[in-house]
Amino acid sequence: MRHISDLLRGGWLPYVDAPLWMNAYWTSLTFLDPLAVLLIFISPLWALVVAVLIMVSDVGINSYWAFQLNDIPFSQNIFLQAQTGFAIFVLLTAPFIWNRLHHQTFNIPNE
Repeated sequence: MRHISDLLRGGWLPYVDAPLWMNAYWTSLTFLDPLAVLLIFISPLWALVVAVLIMVSDVGINSYWAFQLNDIPFSQNIFLQAQTGFAIFVLLTAPFIWNRLHHQTFNIPNE
C-alpha cells in the first residue's frame, strides 16, 4: 500500500531523492508485490520465486540506500531491521515451501 500512496502523492517515479534506477525499482514494486500475491492462486511455485526475488532485491537496494547513500546505521533503521528479519524468514522457509509445492505440482510422493 505504501508504494500506491507514494504514487498518488508524488506521481510517477515519486522518490526524487533516489537515483533513477532505484526510483524505478521502488515504483515497480507497486506492480510486483500484487503480482506475487496473484501468482499464489495461479502458480504457487512462481509466486515463491517472485517473492524471494523481491525480498532479496528489496533488502539489498534498501540497504544500499541506507548505508551508502544516507549513512544510516542498521541499528538506527527500524524499517530495514524489520524487512531484513522478514527476508530471513522468507529465505529460511522458501526451501521447505518449494519442496512441498514441487511435490504437489508434479505428483511426486513425499519421502
